[in-house]
Amino acid sequence: MHAGDKILIDTRAGQYVYKVTSTKVVQPSDISVAAPVPEHPKANPTKRLITLTTCNPKYSAAQRLIVFGQLVSSTPRVKEASS
Repeated sequence: MHAGDKILIDTRAGQYVYKVTSTKVVQPSDISVAAPVPEHPKANPTKRLITLTTCNPKYSAAQRLIVFGQLVSSTPRVKEASS
């Protein structure tokens, strides 16, 4: 994933589209990337953000690849009318 790529999240409530803002590789001990405002544990969120984590390299626990994104659109699911 690269900056500008889109992340699509589908839930029962709706569909959410995030745009990748950045990626980075960190050590497993770096928990600041999982804060509500990544890397700023004491900050209050003012934007809708997503943080994805995975092993790096693949199948290894040596590091973590982190993908950050910001919400760009959301579409609620339309409930079907019951008869």
